[in-house]
Amino acid sequence: MKRLSYHRIMNLLISCTAVSILCLTCLISMHAHAAEKKRVAVLQFNPVKAPQSYSNMVRNYVEMKLHGEKDMFVLEREQINAKEDLKELREYGCNDSSCAVLAGRSLSARYVVYGTVSGNRPYTITMRVLSVTDEKIISEYNESYANIKKTRKTVNTLTEKIIADIRKHSKKTAGNGRKTKTVKKHSCAIDTHAYFSIFQPLGKLHDLVRTGVGLQAGITLSDIQLAVVNLPPELILGFDTGFFISHGRDNDSDRFYMFPFLFSAGYHIPFYRHFYVIPRISLGAAYLRFYHAYGHGFDMDDNSVRHALDPALGSELVLGYHVYEGLYAETAITYGMLLESSGPVHTLLFQAGIRYRLDWSGPRQ
Repeated sequence: MKRLSYHRIMNLLISCTAVSILCLTCLISMHAHAAEKKRVAVLQFNPVKAPQSYSNMVRNYVEMKLHGEKDMFVLEREQINAKEDLKELREYGCNDSSCAVLAGRSLSARYVVYGTVSGNRPYTITMRVLSVTDEKIISEYNESYANIKKTRKTVNTLTEKIIADIRKHSKKTAGNGRKTKTVKKHSCAIDTHAYFSIFQPLGKLHDLVRTGVGLQAGITLSDIQLAVVNLPPELILGFDTGFFISHGRDNDSDRFYMFPFLFSAGYHIPFYRHFYVIPRISLGAAYLRFYHAYGHGFDMDDNSVRHALDPALGSELVLGYHVYEGLYAETAITYGMLLESSGPVHTLLFQAGIRYRLDWSGPRQ
């Protein structure tokens, strides 16, 4: 395969960059409202003379109601549980506003919903919403009822009031230009992943090499909180590399190796309980190595090697499932295109692997 000239490579890279930016812009614009979402954390409701299971049920109903609001971004419970400094909140919840402020800051949340569940026929639910930026409770409601079957209806009624108050407060603070007390800091979720891959060449590469195997690993950043800019929490930025090996189609002694180096951008979209999808686009380069042993096969001299470094562009769809705390199981299908002077080379990857999440709360002050 011919090597590209410097100017040809630069032109292809510029074209790939333009296409990638266009695709990513379209992807983010489909969910542009995400950047405007109010970031809400729902803490464990504190049970008072009531079973813990009942408190858990109330929290579930609150989260479900908030998840249905397009302008709300509700922090996943696993994100809250992963915070080492919030261990006690997992079981006991918050009893006062200072506790909720600390929790909200640790989670980079704008609002915190918490409260208490008390009694046993009649039952009483007290629900509060706190503005982390103002460090104060903006509203508090409570309601009592005798029949446990009315729990969901009662929770929905209280949550609707909370939602209205959040919107009213958000609109008010956005309109008056008031500076908040919250000190912004850098933080993000760091994921590492590793996939076993089946490599399927297409087109003219398919005429040269067979289906192969490989490994791919990488690191991604999501839920990125910066002091200077607000990024959509669903935006995922990453870097991947790996290696893939395949035998020659006409000569089993021939070998083909590919080592990609790709930067990527994607968008996390939850769709059913613990399931989610991540469409991603990637841009970078791939190092190719062809080895011909002897005889027929690659059109090369016996015992010779050819190298190439090609610009690479890819699109990927990841299907994932949250298994436990920071552990995720994922499958992916990836279309790749290598840009050569003789024309593009196409590939497909079928992948399965795991992802592990680490939360970085930012540099120490």
